[in-house]
Amino acid sequence: MKSIGLSAKLSVAIVLVATLSLGILGFLAVTASRRSLREQVLSANLTAATLVARAVEQYAADATSVMREAPGRPKLSREIVTANWPEASKVLENFLRNFTQFDYVFVQDPQGVIRVRVPHAETVGQDFSFRDFFQEVMRTRRLYISGVYVSKATQRPVVSIAAPVLDGDVIRGVLVGALSLKTMSRFVSTIGQDDRTVVYVVDSKGLLIAHSAGGKAEPEDMKAHPAVQAVLSGKSGTMESREPGGDETFLSAYVPISRLGWGVVAFQPLSEAYAAADRLGQWLLWAALGCTAIAVAVGWGFGRGLTRPVLRLAEATRRMTAGDFAVRVTPESADEVGALATSFNTMAERLHESYRDLEGRVRDRTAELEAANKELEAFSYSVSHDLRAPLRSIDGFSQALLEDYAEKLDAQGKDYLQRVRAASQRMAQLIDDLLQLSRLARSEIHREGVDLSGTAQAIAAELQKTQPDRQVEFRIAQGVVVEGDPRLLRVVLDNLLSNAWKFTSKNPRATIEFGVIENDGRPVYFVQDDGAGFDMAYGDKLFGPFQRLHAPTEFSGTGIGLATVQRIVHRHGGRVWAAGAVGQGATFSFTL
Repeated sequence: MKSIGLSAKLSVAIVLVATLSLGILGFLAVTASRRSLREQVLSANLTAATLVARAVEQYAADATSVMREAPGRPKLSREIVTANWPEASKVLENFLRNFTQFDYVFVQDPQGVIRVRVPHAETVGQDFSFRDFFQEVMRTRRLYISGVYVSKATQRPVVSIAAPVLDGDVIRGVLVGALSLKTMSRFVSTIGQDDRTVVYVVDSKGLLIAHSAGGKAEPEDMKAHPAVQAVLSGKSGTMESREPGGDETFLSAYVPISRLGWGVVAFQPLSEAYAAADRLGQWLLWAALGCTAIAVAVGWGFGRGLTRPVLRLAEATRRMTAGDFAVRVTPESADEVGALATSFNTMAERLHESYRDLEGRVRDRTAELEAANKELEAFSYSVSHDLRAPLRSIDGFSQALLEDYAEKLDAQGKDYLQRVRAASQRMAQLIDDLLQLSRLARSEIHREGVDLSGTAQAIAAELQKTQPDRQVEFRIAQGVVVEGDPRLLRVVLDNLLSNAWKFTSKNPRATIEFGVIENDGRPVYFVQDDGAGFDMAYGDKLFGPFQRLHAPTEFSGTGIGLATVQRIVHRHGGRVWAAGAVGQGATFSFTL
């Protein structure tokens, strides 16, 4: 049997080494790319779901507030109590023009018969006492929000908000507003999510309420979806799941709307999320085939001969597969081994050029991202400026009405204006906090030595100046110096110490402490107080944007501070957590 020559052996060996090395590198690159894309998509979906949940909750809260107050309006209440339906219709027409959250409104008498509807429909005069919202209002004498159902008049999904119209202790009618789900869907579609991400809102029974792709003609039952089951159980988070009855896999995020019993789900098909990684895999496959072809050509050029140059070539190949594209082999002769060395150097140069080209593309992409971030920052500034102007006008003119026309306004009118001012001021503060959170996510970190003790003392002095009459003892550990961004770390301490100052405001005497302890050989920094504390059962919500465990009437705030703290600590490579108990204070700890 004829033995295989050295040239063939070397050729086979080179092909195997090159293919295996490129295959492993390609597999690791694609796997890492998929993992990174998966985390990015889940994070983006969770952010989108959170924003939509807060927006829908506010949308429903505004509509609920309108319906809660409407029966108390003197003219509308008088016309319903006296059964003056023509005049009630005129009042409701004005109501519908002013409050576009509703598609239509109608009034039922105590027997459930619709007496007036705006706009008018054939359902006027029909008995709708079987509707759950009518029965619940008559039973509880309180405002009620229904689940989604198909309107008999419009044949479209609708959610109704019903409120009793009282004459003393007697219910004279039920005022019902049909929440505009089409408007809600358009609203949901405008909230910033990736074009490939779909967001939908479901009610407490899992029925589709709003969809980023537009409303549905029939209320679709979504409770078979795993993400919907999770969100209806009151949980928030992310998951990878299959479509019920299908083969497609989705990356989903879900956030409950606790006050309504609804939920928001944002998802993206796994195939679309991994599209970039799959393209990278295809490119690497072609690169591997090209390199293999070069290796075959070079291998057949090798002759019989010395093993030392061959071993040097093998070592050079190993270094190249490890990422050293600058490695070269010096030809020691003009025979086949020398030719192979020359061919190897040519292959290495081409790979090096490809690598440099790839680096150039990465630099170009980075420059594009930086330009996009600058455009986004300019856009954020423009939007915030455009939003602030009307808010200032609303607040200013409301204050002017209170000051210049106070004698012409009754107590309820003044209360309405105060609510308008409070809402516009809160919206302005929310805009400022959101912009700060956005800037912190994009700002560059400049690391240097930071005296946390001195920073904490300066913040404590500023807080004491704001309320000099308060009896608060600050205990600040001395000599705490860390490596980090001074500006960002001041924001961390400012938020934590300001929270401690705020939540101890109801204590006659309070103590706030900043210090450091050792845990597993690394320093852990903490801010501790003896204030209102919190229930640890809700501790996982503390660091989410807009999450608040106390009512605004108890303690002011927008719910952005702790989210800002977490973002800065994560950017410093650390983590942050909290411990506490109701009425026994709280401790916030972080590492860097």
